[in-house]
Amino acid sequence: MLDTDVLIGIVRGDHTLASKLTEFQDFEIGISSIVEMEFRVGLSGLTADSHKYLRATKLLDALRVYQFDSTAAAAAANLRASLAKVGKPTGKYDLLIGAHAIAMNRVLITGNTKDYANMPGLMFDTWVK
Repeated sequence: MLDTDVLIGIVRGDHTLASKLTEFQDFEIGISSIVEMEFRVGLSGLTADSHKYLRATKLLDALRVYQFDSTAAAAAANLRASLAKVGKPTGKYDLLIGAHAIAMNRVLITGNTKDYANMPGLMFDTWVK
């Protein structure tokens, strides 16, 4: 499961990130609907005919979007409670994305390892250097 920062890197032309995608089958790569929302917020400032907008929408069209469902909501509630107990709160969207990956038993690919490191049960990796 790709995090928002990975999508941003690909659209900005990071060839290392883009080439990593080719190592996987289409069914293995996807994003949370929360990531889609974050990414689309960033696109809202671009004109629909700009090179970045067109590249970004092409990327979104190529990715599977996993819907945030009741299982993910329960995982998010449990994760938030766990982090609050140990005094390690995190951003709302990162919490939702991390919980979604946990609920789906997916590895989250992110450059934002600092915010995800405290999430028990989350498997994550970084392609960002």
